[in-house]
Amino acid sequence: MKIKKITIVIISLLALLALLAILVLIFSETSFKKVNKNNTNSNQDNLISAQYTDSSLFLSVIKQTKAKASSEIINGLIVPHHLLAKDIIAAAFAYASANNYKNIVLLSPDHFQAGKSEISVTERSFSTVFGIVETNKEIVRQLKELSFVGEGDFFYREHGLQAQLPFIKYYFPQTKIIAITFKPTTSRDKLDKVIAILEKNLPPDSLIIQSTDFSHYLNPAQAAIKDSESINIINNENTPEALNLKQPDNIDSAAALYVQTSLQKDFFKTKSIILEHKNSQDYTAEYVSSSTSYFSVAYQ
Repeated sequence: MKIKKITIVIISLLALLALLAILVLIFSETSFKKVNKNNTNSNQDNLISAQYTDSSLFLSVIKQTKAKASSEIINGLIVPHHLLAKDIIAAAFAYASANNYKNIVLLSPDHFQAGKSEISVTERSFSTVFGIVETNKEIVRQLKELSFVGEGDFFYREHGLQAQLPFIKYYFPQTKIIAITFKPTTSRDKLDKVIAILEKNLPPDSLIIQSTDFSHYLNPAQAAIKDSESINIINNENTPEALNLKQPDNIDSAAALYVQTSLQKDFFKTKSIILEHKNSQDYTAEYVSSSTSYFSVAYQ
């Protein structure tokens, strides 16, 4: 009788232990899935993936550039976004590298008109081959209060932004950015409202980077004529005329140039200096019948 009672007690204890083990396993698995899900969502929600994942693509030209840092205060740059002309990009960034910026406003065309709004921004930060570029969420949220400004869910594949981000992180690792793209039909009235918000919120130690290529799809001789028209507007600070430039004969985002020239003339009160001017013909010995023009400009 005693042996039978002991056996029953042992079986009951074993069953209880088995039940506890099952409960612990279920709880652990549920907790792991919850934590893992939260981490995944956090990464997806807060970080835009990098389009370019080879650091040597940028480091090679950064190390090779012979451009010297300017002693002037630089508040604006115009740079290409075709990485064919990455030597021009690296030299322009090196020229501005002696400055420390609290904010960088990065202006780009919405190349494929992928935005749901005429003007797109993002509250998310960016992953690059050199680390994370943080976004200034406060200024972005103010821009998004405008009815025609929306969240850009395509920024992971917008090369007008992605080509500049590694350079920004390399040369200005602590700077926060405000990334903005424009559709080609964006009106002056809407651009002026964006400019007003930027002027109200940007500190003086800010940099406006205009990521644009100039003449498109023309032969080099035709492109040179269109480039001279663009040069006149840049040199003469003729801000309203920027919106009269043809897209893409002159430039791929007249809106970006208008915002840049407006901020430089009225807010920063700088003067432009053309650092480099090239055509895609300069990168090959073969004749290019459909070329692209590249400028780098500093506002200082």
